[in-house]
Amino acid sequence: MQNTTIKQNTLKLVYTALFAAISIALNSLEISTPAFKLTFTYIPIFLAGAFIGPLAGGIAGGIGDLIGFLIHPTGAYLPVFTLASIMIGVITGVIFTHTTLKTPMKIILCYTLIFIICTVGINSTAQYYLFFAGGTKYSTFKAFLLVRLSTQLPVVAINTYISYLLYFPIKNSNLLRLKR
Repeated sequence: MQNTTIKQNTLKLVYTALFAAISIALNSLEISTPAFKLTFTYIPIFLAGAFIGPLAGGIAGGIGDLIGFLIHPTGAYLPVFTLASIMIGVITGVIFTHTTLKTPMKIILCYTLIFIICTVGINSTAQYYLFFAGGTKYSTFKAFLLVRLSTQLPVVAINTYISYLLYFPIKNSNLLRLKR
C-alpha cells in the first residue's frame, strides 16, 4: 500500500514537472497576427490541472510562468501575472475534481472561468493599472477592456479547442495513470 502511494506521488511530481516544462517551452512560442498574438501557455497548465489536480495545475502554472519569463522575458517581472497562471491550473483542477459535468462542459466551463478570472480579471486589470492608467492611449478601463477582449477572445477560443482535441487522446492512452 505504501509503495503504491509513493509511486503515485512520484508520478504526480514527474507529470507536474513535465507540464511545467512544456509550459516553459510554449512561453517563448507565439504566433503574431495583425489582430492578436496567439500563445499556447494555457494548454499545459490546463492539462496539469485536469489530469493531476488543482495543486499540480497551480504549481505547473507558477513554475512555467516564472521560469518561462526568466528564459524569454518580455518586460519587467510582475508576480500578478504568475498568479494568473497559477489560477489557470487551480481553476481547472477544481472543476475537474469537484464537478459531475461531462468533460466537454468541464472544458468550456474551465476556459470561461479562466477568461473571466485570469485574462480579464487579473491580467487585464493589472496591465491597465500598470501601463495605461493616467491618461495615456486608453483613457478609461472600459475602452482598454474592449480592445483587450477583442484580442484575447480568439486566443482563449483556440486554446479551448486545442485543449479539447488533446484531452481525450491523453486520457484514452492511459499515459497518465494517476489516482486522485
